[in-house]
Amino acid sequence: MARSFFFVLVLGALGLGMPSCDVRVDDSGEVAPVGVLRGTVGYTGPAPCSAHGHIVGAAIILLFDRNDPPPPAGIASSPVNFATVPGDVLFASEPRQAGATYCPSQHGDTVTRQVAAPYTVSPLAAGEYIAEAFYDTSGTFLPEFSIRASPVRNDVTGGYIDTVAAAANLGNPTYVPTFLPIDIGVPAASGVDAGDGSGLVIPASGFLRDDVPITLASVVDEPPPYFYPDGADSGGTTPILSFAQDVHVLAPPTSSTSLSGAVALQASFPQLRLDFGLPSAEATAGRDLSQPFHLAYLSGDGFDVYSQGALIPEGVLPALWPAVALTKLADPADGSDPEEILAQGSASADPSLPEILLQGITLAGDSVASTVSGPLPTAPDSTTRVSHFTAMMRPSVICIDPAHVERGGTLVTPYTTAAPADDPGGAEVPLFDDAAVIAGSNGLVRQVKRGCLPPGRYAIHVAAPSGQTWTTPNEAGGCAVSEGTVTGSGDPATCSANGRGVLLSQGMRAVVEITAASGASGLQFCSQTAPIPPECLQNP
Repeated sequence: MARSFFFVLVLGALGLGMPSCDVRVDDSGEVAPVGVLRGTVGYTGPAPCSAHGHIVGAAIILLFDRNDPPPPAGIASSPVNFATVPGDVLFASEPRQAGATYCPSQHGDTVTRQVAAPYTVSPLAAGEYIAEAFYDTSGTFLPEFSIRASPVRNDVTGGYIDTVAAAANLGNPTYVPTFLPIDIGVPAASGVDAGDGSGLVIPASGFLRDDVPITLASVVDEPPPYFYPDGADSGGTTPILSFAQDVHVLAPPTSSTSLSGAVALQASFPQLRLDFGLPSAEATAGRDLSQPFHLAYLSGDGFDVYSQGALIPEGVLPALWPAVALTKLADPADGSDPEEILAQGSASADPSLPEILLQGITLAGDSVASTVSGPLPTAPDSTTRVSHFTAMMRPSVICIDPAHVERGGTLVTPYTTAAPADDPGGAEVPLFDDAAVIAGSNGLVRQVKRGCLPPGRYAIHVAAPSGQTWTTPNEAGGCAVSEGTVTGSGDPATCSANGRGVLLSQGMRAVVEITAASGASGLQFCSQTAPIPPECLQNP
């Protein structure tokens, strides 16, 4: 298994945004050698839509650091670089509709199209990459707008993948493609440090990796896991969930059949309820094509809660889809991030600070008891669709140097032992086995340290096995500087300068806050007994 979204998300620096296409000008008079990736993107799927003489959409090719993949396998939210192949180029021989949008598949055309076109991605630094890709069938992809940078229903996904394994898993709803490695550069000379752990460098003449095929053949049949934290649409700035940095949960019950123990265990954890879609007062605006949101989902859509086929690394509970994680947001004090959606550790934030990740535990039937009692479906079926689900927040974080994700992070927790949930007055036992958690993280965690959790606001991420993700807070929930301030309290709220709708359920309340310890004993505990480790305060 790749890094489990037990995790991991969402997700780079998680805020889910992709980089914009700014052109950087080098005034030094010197041009550093770069890497170039080139190949052919092949598409097998439904006929594309067309409008006004053009094919709608484009093939989007995203390059990620192999050691820092996106969900559900990793935590990167932003690709290292990306390229597009316009629909007019990919479907060069496909007829175009001269007038309004026309989609052949909606008019009985079921003939599969097989087309191909060249692509190029550059510049790339030396390193090991993976390529994920999708065809944006609706033409709504915007790389600088996080809520429109992920595949949606009817998009066709793929990448540079193991096509034999993919063919063998056609129709398997839980299959996650195996993305093949792409080396950019040549082996470094003896004693030369490439800096990224790959052992590769770009030679003075530059480097071309050619003939890398991108395959697009898997049609997405569900929307992204759109969600809002229950109650976040009520406005204001108070986080929907808060808990202290020295939170102390109970250990799993000694008896696996203890119902009271299961109830007590769950009650000791901070919990988050996530509702699918948008609140009714915001649904019309969210789907309005004149607004920038394009949250397209249908009546009856929802979350599918089912088994990932393994236990969480701590054991006891099964790992379930959808996967949930939190990531620490950057401090907005300098005024550069008015929407307060910038992730700490992202390229746009302070590079000296680490990414900080907190992994959630998804529950079936909103309870530990239901999750344990099972049996749990292993694929979506008529029993898995729900309008909401509950996730418990682990009392631990993983602190990661974003420049060296390949080295693994430091898992930090204030307590390593606790009383069993079915014997709260009994002797304390280990909360988890360090070695098992490190092994189960598949490289995400390299060490475990005792320490209080870093206080601050944390974004919420949900990921599906398709790789589709959703994050709150996001751009839909606030106003950029040029748009003024949020005005009104719903139906929806608006930006004062231009009247653009604001979805409060996606805004400043849709976060989790870890607060500083309180009281003399809590302050002493976090300052002396279990201070925040240096790995969570600054990159080495």
